[in-house]
Amino acid sequence: MKKIYLFGIFYAMVSVLSAATLTFENEQLGAAQQLTGVNSYWNGSPQNTTLTAVPNGNYKEAGDSTPFVVDIASFSNSVSYDTTYKWWSWSGFGVSNAEGTFTQGGQTTEMFAYPASNDGNYLVGYWSGWTENATMISFGQTVTLESVDLANAAWTALGATVGDDFMNGLIDGDSLTLVITKEASWETATDRIEVDLAYKNVSEALYVLDDWTTVDLSGLGETDALYFNLQVGAVDYGGIMGAYGTNIATYFALDNLVYQTLSPVVSGVPEPSAWILLGLGVAVLLGRRRERKTSPIV
Repeated sequence: MKKIYLFGIFYAMVSVLSAATLTFENEQLGAAQQLTGVNSYWNGSPQNTTLTAVPNGNYKEAGDSTPFVVDIASFSNSVSYDTTYKWWSWSGFGVSNAEGTFTQGGQTTEMFAYPASNDGNYLVGYWSGWTENATMISFGQTVTLESVDLANAAWTALGATVGDDFMNGLIDGDSLTLVITKEASWETATDRIEVDLAYKNVSEALYVLDDWTTVDLSGLGETDALYFNLQVGAVDYGGIMGAYGTNIATYFALDNLVYQTLSPVVSGVPEPSAWILLGLGVAVLLGRRRERKTSPIV
């Protein structure tokens, strides 16, 4: 009679780090955000005030604050309509591939990075001081942050230098800083990364971030969300600040967001009892074999 020996296998759930890089090219975007042709953009609004190229036609209804999703990350985007002035507005993040060279800031450079191209699609963030945490990314799970590429938006950079319809450039004491936190209460957050977009001091020449720069996010560690807010500094009115609020256009550009996630993997690992059974099984088989060799033939 044949004997069958069973050995138990214990299946263990382990996790491994998996890296992701969001480049925001069309293959990573949802159908509504995919761009067609050069100098195209999507920010959810149907009002084409920024580019001569017509947006892709995938607009949102007024009051729609549904984020758009890339991989596991949800990017805030909200659209509203002013019935009095017949004007659409948006906040949060939009997608652009706009390229160009400018000498004057203004609404026509809203969806342009500065410099305008970072080799394909990129995001433009619009921070609204009227909306709490208007520019945020929610991951839906814990991720380990690595880095992100950041740049000024053209309207912001040119307003700080040559001026626009709202300001004539920065004056002494003015500053604009992008503050990145993993906490919603960004003004009091201790874990924060600050990126100078523009400033002007008496003892220093005017500084304006004029190229894409890779920012290390590893200092923020693990999080399930990122918040981007703009901190405006001024000692007097007339430059970055006016009597009724901020004069400068509060935009920035973002690309190549890199983070890691923990991905569960199931692996089969023998239980300790299985190893014992295996040893006993081998011993029994060897004993049976020896018994056949030594038994006399009758």
